[in-house]
Amino acid sequence: MKKQNQEIADRGPNWQPIEKGRKYKVHTHLGIYIGVLVHATMDELTLDTCSWVEHEGRMGHFTRTGMGHEASEFLGDGIVVPRNSVKMPFRGDLPTEDV
Repeated sequence: MKKQNQEIADRGPNWQPIEKGRKYKVHTHLGIYIGVLVHATMDELTLDTCSWVEHEGRMGHFTRTGMGHEASEFLGDGIVVPRNSVKMPFRGDLPTEDV
């Protein structure tokens, strides 16, 4: 337990674990993905109900509402993205078709 507490302390005061079943917006070098996290490994995240977002507009508004993006392409379930990317909770509704 002491080792685990030290690992968390080393990550900084604002570190939060990612949780399966939550919606996330993931920024990668290939673009922005939104979806529900269903699996995580040391290197990859797997998203269901996943869409690729071409352009999000104003980041804060898009993250809170899911609105403001130019277009999104619905990709489906089981989409694997790199874990070494920027992840943040997503509060908007997930699209289930191309927009």
